[in-house]
Amino acid sequence: MLLVELSDVSNLPAPVLFVDARIEKDYHAGHVPGAIHHDSFDYANDLTDGDNLGKVVDDWHQMFLGVGVPKTGSVVFYDAGTENRSSRPAFMLHYLGHENSYVLHGGMTAWLDDGGEVTTDPTTLPATDWAALAPSQREDIILGVDSVIEKLDDRGVVVLDVRDEPEFLGVRKMEANPRLGRIPGAQGFEWTRFLTRRPDFPPAAGSSRNDGYVFEHLRPSEDVQSELAELGVKDLDSEVVIYCQKSHRASLAYVAMTQMGYTNTRVYVGSFREWSKRLDLPIES
Repeated sequence: MLLVELSDVSNLPAPVLFVDARIEKDYHAGHVPGAIHHDSFDYANDLTDGDNLGKVVDDWHQMFLGVGVPKTGSVVFYDAGTENRSSRPAFMLHYLGHENSYVLHGGMTAWLDDGGEVTTDPTTLPATDWAALAPSQREDIILGVDSVIEKLDDRGVVVLDVRDEPEFLGVRKMEANPRLGRIPGAQGFEWTRFLTRRPDFPPAAGSSRNDGYVFEHLRPSEDVQSELAELGVKDLDSEVVIYCQKSHRASLAYVAMTQMGYTNTRVYVGSFREWSKRLDLPIES
């Protein structure tokens, strides 16, 4: 499981490193003591065909090494709540072979609700050096574009598009996307449907959102499972391929679904940003 409750952090293998995945301004306004800052939001996995998937692995590996993420101990990523800025790096660190990579359930909001201390003193760590897994060793977790193409005609696979509805319908222009729409046959399930909203979050949580709330916790499993079943995800072992725009929201969906007991979900890391650029690939709208 990639999700950890604040009350369970003390039981994780030591040492525990907190990683603040919010924007830099929020980190400097106040963060968990000892937490380093790592905002990878702008990075995109634009090419995942053939050997290019190895480049994606190397990019993430170098990012983590550069900010001092160790191979041992535990690494806990957090956002303002349970949102997508923390989910993607936690998922990718897990993919690289780190045995104890987590998303803090409730994020900075949970920390503040628990009376946790806050500091404005930044923490930086020296670069580290450890080997990542080869991509072929973790095909149970992610897929490149070639594998997604192979699954398009497989009726036993549910392709889950977790972008916002206007993106799914092809009516919202997204930067870097030459084409609008969705992967043919994809089922739309907006990522926010996995989460509860909290409008009165502590101001010190430093949410970079501008709409007055944070996504705090996962919704009850039985509610989400019932909704997913209507889209064809009938069983916990149903094969599901998840994508969004750059894999942030897809990673959050993966974290949520594995927490709920789904055992056969994978993230298409190139997501629609890559698919849109591949003019040879079909699009539905």
